[in-house]
Amino acid sequence: MFNANPKTNDFLNTPAVQELLSSYASPDEANLRSWELLLAAMGSSHADVWSKEERAGMMFHVELLQNLVKEVYRIANQTSTRVNTREYSFV
Repeated sequence: MFNANPKTNDFLNTPAVQELLSSYASPDEANLRSWELLLAAMGSSHADVWSKEERAGMMFHVELLQNLVKEVYRIANQTSTRVNTREYSFV
């Protein structure tokens, strides 16, 4: 589990995190995009050459990224460092 400390603000102020928080109102919105991207990839002809293990690996990767996105929004809600004054919603 992530413990808040002064480095948390440094993390939240990185360009990548600021871009994420300013681009999507919630982790659900961001994660929907990654899920849609995964569905498109799985439906492409490129996916036909993937083994079931490779497809499972892709799904697991997206799941890990979605969990990371949720954690970023959780941390942003617990600190005073935010892109703007809105609260970020998450499930």
